[in-house]
Amino acid sequence: MSHTAQIALLRQRLLRPGSLWFAPQQHIWLQCSPPPTTSVSSSSSTAVATTASTTWRVHWGMTEHGMDRLGDITKVTCLVDCKDSKNAFVEQGRELLRVDWEGYEWTEADELYHTVWESVDGVETIASPITGNLVNVIDPSNDAIIVDEDIAWVEMECNHGDVINTATSWLDQASYHRWVKTLAPSKFSDRAA
Repeated sequence: MSHTAQIALLRQRLLRPGSLWFAPQQHIWLQCSPPPTTSVSSSSSTAVATTASTTWRVHWGMTEHGMDRLGDITKVTCLVDCKDSKNAFVEQGRELLRVDWEGYEWTEADELYHTVWESVDGVETIASPITGNLVNVIDPSNDAIIVDEDIAWVEMECNHGDVINTATSWLDQASYHRWVKTLAPSKFSDRAA
């Protein structure tokens, strides 16, 4: 299969409605939205030309396995150095979010088999899995938002070429879940060791 055909196939898979892709090492899921199409009409003719934008909308968030490493999220801070993070350019690999978390871990059991729990907390920094412009970052101070694996933490506008180049290292949903099963359970996982 030619390189051009491989790119076309990858593009088709990325844009399949509802498809999730995974940056496995970061335990981040990504969903790409089709680029918007715009119609351009000419005053000298009745023909309408349709052109596809090279800008893709990409939503991403933490997977269940990633959330199990963190516990309960108490605060998410955007680390982009500007007053308004919207439309700020971010390179892939740049530290983007500071996540404060807390949880309880089992520390011991006494001679009567009573479980002893200890409160733990920490901070995790999350790098951007892709290059693009920030459109939106979640605001967990909003009581209506529960930060979990089901919501997008970040929305970005990304160049088609950047998405295609980055996506070559992503896994599809089935492959990611198979890979996670080979890992030891995370600190706050319900899965048995």
